Amino acid sequence: MSSTTGPVPVSLSKKLARTLFPGRDDDFRPMPQSLRGRLLWCLDLASHWSILFLALVNLGLVLFDYTYLDLRHHYLTYTPHLVERYDPVKGVSPHRLTQGYVEAATTTFEKLRAGEGDTAALLADMRQRSQQLYQEDPFSGAGLSGVFEQIKNRLRRHAKVDSGKEAFMVFWSPKNLTPARLDQEQAFFDQRLRPLLARNYYRALGENGRPFDAFWMIDLLFIPFFAFDFLVRGALELRRGKYPSWKAFCYARWYDLVYFVPLGQYVVPLGQSGWLHLVRGISVGHRMRRLGLINPITIPQRAAERGINLATDLVSVRLLSNYQESIRRFDLDETIRELSAEDRERFNRFVELHLQAAVTRILPQVIPDLQTMITYSAQQALNESPTYQQLRALPVVGGMAERYLPDLVAEIVNGIQRGMGAALEDPTQRDLSRQLGDKLVELILTELRTLETEQEIKRYLIASLEQQKNKLLT
Repeated sequence: MSSTTGPVPVSLSKKLARTLFPGRDDDFRPMPQSLRGRLLWCLDLASHWSILFLALVNLGLVLFDYTYLDLRHHYLTYTPHLVERYDPVKGVSPHRLTQGYVEAATTTFEKLRAGEGDTAALLADMRQRSQQLYQEDPFSGAGLSGVFEQIKNRLRRHAKVDSGKEAFMVFWSPKNLTPARLDQEQAFFDQRLRPLLARNYYRALGENGRPFDAFWMIDLLFIPFFAFDFLVRGALELRRGKYPSWKAFCYARWYDLVYFVPLGQYVVPLGQSGWLHLVRGISVGHRMRRLGLINPITIPQRAAERGINLATDLVSVRLLSNYQESIRRFDLDETIRELSAEDRERFNRFVELHLQAAVTRILPQVIPDLQTMITYSAQQALNESPTYQQLRALPVVGGMAERYLPDLVAEIVNGIQRGMGAALEDPTQRDLSRQLGDKLVELILTELRTLETEQEIKRYLIASLEQQKNKLLT
C-alpha cells in the first residue's frame, strides 16, 4: 500500500515513552574498557537476558490463563491432556448433568446396537434426561447458554420440528431409532451434539465467593526471581546516584512492581483480574527495547500510520472509481443540449473575453513572426510559378514582387487584425461570430461522433485512472 500521508508525529511516541518509562536508564550502558568493567557489563547483560526470558515465559502463561476458559473447547479438541491438567487450576470439572447425559447416550446406543435391555425403557430414560437437561439449562452456570442454543437448533433442523423440547423427544423415540436408522442417528449425535455437550463444565467457588482460581500459585514461582532482580538493580542504581531514594526508583520502575502482585482471585479483589497482569507486557517491552530487540512505543505509531495510509488510499481508490463511472456515463451531446440559456451566454462571454485578449494582447506580439512566415511562403509560391518566372525576366516588372511583397503582406495582416478588432466591437459582427461558433460546435460534435473520438478519449481517461488505482493498491 502506498504512503499518501505523513507519519504520526514522533513527539507522540516520545511523550508516551516518558509517561510509561519515567526512569533515567533507558539506554543500555556501553561496554567499559577495563577487564573488571567488562566482566560486570557481561554479567549485567546476562542478567537482563535471563530476566527477559522469565518475563516472556510469565507473560505467555498470563495470556494463556487469561484466555483459557474462552479457548477451552479448542484445547479440548486438540490437546485434551492439557485440559485435564489445567482444569483443576481454574476449578473446572465436567458438569455432572451433561457428562451423565453423554455417558447414558453412549450406553443406550451400545445396547440398542447389541439388542440388549428393554429398548422402550432405555429410550424413555433418555427422554427423561433430555427433559431435565432442557429445563435446568446446565450451560448457563458456565456462561455457555449459546452453546445449548446451538444444540437445540441442530436438533430442530434434524428432527424437522419447531420446538427444541419436542426435538429431544422425537430424537429419542422408538420410531426414530429403528435398526435401519441407528447408525445414521448415532453418527449425528457423535459428530454434531457430543462435541457441544462436552464443552460444558462446572466451576467451583472459592472461599471468597468468586470462581476458584489457583493461577496465583503458579505466578508465585516467578516472584522471587523478579524481586531479587528488582532489589539488586535498585541498590546498584542508588549507589551510582541515578536515584535519590527507593521511592524515586520505585516510581521510575513502576511497571516492575506488578510482578510482586500474584495474579488470582484471592489476592486482587477485582473479579476476573487477569487483565491486570497484562500490564506486565509493558515491562517486557521495555526490557526488549533496552536490549535493542524492538521498540514497543513505535508499534502503535506505525500501526496508526499504516491505518491512516490504508484509509486514505481506500478513499482515493473509491473516488477514482466514481470518476471512472462518471466518465462512462458522460454524454457530450446530452450535456450540450441540457445547457441553459444562462450557461450558453456565460460560455459565449468566456469565448469573447479570451478572443479579445488574443486579438489585443497576444496577436500584436506575434505579428512580426507571422509576417515573416507569410512573406516566405508567398515568395516560395511565386518562385514555383512559371508565369512569375516569365514576368521576372522583364526589365521593369521583374523586381516589383520582391520589392513590394513584404509591404503587401504587412498590410494584409494589419488589415486582418483591425478587422477582428472591429468585429469584436460591432454587435452585428458579434452575433455573426456567435452563429459561426455554434455552427462550428455542431460540426465538431458531428465529427467527434463520426470518428468515435469521444469514446477514445473516455477509454484513455478511464485507463489512466485505472493505473492510478493500481498504484494505490500495490
